[in-house]
Amino acid sequence: MILTPEIHTKRLLLRQVEENDAEAIYAWTGDIEVCRYLFYLPNRDLETTRKIVGNWVRKRRHFAWLLTLNGIPIGEFEIIKDLSDKGFEIGYEMAKAYWGNGYMKEAGEAVLSFMKEQGYAYAYAETDIENVSSTHLLENLALKSSGKKPASSKRWGEWFACKNSKRLCEKIFKGDEGTSAPFSFY
Repeated sequence: MILTPEIHTKRLLLRQVEENDAEAIYAWTGDIEVCRYLFYLPNRDLETTRKIVGNWVRKRRHFAWLLTLNGIPIGEFEIIKDLSDKGFEIGYEMAKAYWGNGYMKEAGEAVLSFMKEQGYAYAYAETDIENVSSTHLLENLALKSSGKKPASSKRWGEWFACKNSKRLCEKIFKGDEGTSAPFSFY
């Protein structure tokens, strides 16, 4: 079981998700506009969200942060899975009422920094080709676009529109000419 450490940013507290967060999480997982580009349909009801959150909490296989603003849950940022060559895949979502304020960028920068400190070499994310906001976020987090899922941490890529309407991108924490360490984001 992995325990997610608290991370403090200028405006946010990123903390571990708990079962009693289900109602707040339903604010975005039940919203069709928030879920429009995600891999799942909106949760049908609060009970569905409670079951899903309960499962996350019991298993805790990867880091998953609840983003809170003045104690109010507004979104989540998680490590979906570990990848080969010391990489990891990220996922994120936020309640619509908090879009456009830079909160997800702030959280993303903090999480990427934390993961770098843990010895990871690169991050990977997928976003729908039509999800302009997500693409913009990934670019602001200095992720480079890629033509396919990363085979190793030594490959740089370009934007690619997949047949399944997903855009794939990756970020390699690159140091000197093609190496994967030491780290430099921008």
